[in-house]
Formats: sequence, C-alpha cells, structure tokens
Amino acid sequence: MPHYSGDVTPRERPLHFLHIGKTGGTAVKHALKPVAAPGYLMLHGHDVRLHDVAPDEQVFFFLRDPLSRFVSAFYSRQREGRPRYVVPWTPDEEAAFGRFRTANELARR
Repeated sequence: MPHYSGDVTPRERPLHFLHIGKTGGTAVKHALKPVAAPGYLMLHGHDVRLHDVAPDEQVFFFLRDPLSRFVSAFYSRQREGRPRYVVPWTPDEEAAFGRFRTANELARR
C-alpha cells in the first residue's frame, strides 16, 4: 500500500484546479489544501477560468451531470447558500423563489 510521507515533489510548472460551481470543488480544495505546495498546486475559486491559465500549464477540474447540478444549484440558492455560506437573494431570486417552490416547478416552465 502506498504511503504518503508528506513530501511534495516540486513541479516545474504549476498545476491548476479550476473550481466549477456545484461540482464538489469546495470539498476537493479542502482535501488538497494540506498538500498544496505554494506556487505548484493552485487551488482556484470560481472566478478563475481556463483562459486565465497560461497555455503551457496543466489544469484539472470536475464536471457533474447537468440535471443534478441544476437541482443542486436551485436548492443551494433557495437556502441562500446555507449552511456553509450566507449569500442573500438578489431581487430577481426573491421573485423566482416566490414563484417556484421546487427545482422541478422551474424546470417545467
């Protein structure tokens, strides 16, 4: 069985993790943070896009089934991001959640 020694082998170029919303990126970043060598494993937030990374640098990210992602995003915003975050609704979200109580109601419109 492989054993992790805590040593991180330096890379010549950074490896970038792009965080795509509602794909488990927060958990991935939490798990990788203890072994992320500064300047080598870059754990980005939602604001960094593929075109922000130099063409000769490596990137990885996770995808999710689009329907599952839609449902997850709907209920996350309905809870205003709770329990991890608290991001109040915009006026448009307030109107939408007043009209649609479930993700299915919105999807069927």
